[in-house]
Amino acid sequence: MKYNISEHISREPDEVFLIERESKIPIMIIIEKKNQNTDGSVIDKFGAVDYYITQYAKYYGEYFKIKYIFVISEFLEKKFNEAKKNIKDLKEYLEDKNVKLLYGDNEDYFSNLELIIFDN
Repeated sequence: MKYNISEHISREPDEVFLIERESKIPIMIIIEKKNQNTDGSVIDKFGAVDYYITQYAKYYGEYFKIKYIFVISEFLEKKFNEAKKNIKDLKEYLEDKNVKLLYGDNEDYFSNLELIIFDN
């Protein structure tokens, strides 16, 4: 089955995996890669993930369980590991939404990605 993601949604994800599961609804895993090397507003975009998930669910939720992953750069990884309250709140929000964070520069990136993808 072929799906044109951008047909219904204005966003174009960096990667999409469609995982079929025996006797369960398939999973659509949306991967967005975020890169930032200096302070700026990219980190604010993580707060809109609920809207993104809602959009995917609106058009594809009948066919797929939606999972969302952000792959972030080393700079953003350092930001996410800061002890600032707003960062803690953002991490908690992403956890509540079941959004996974992966560190793109981590040597275990592909192993960690595989664990998330096949954690059904």
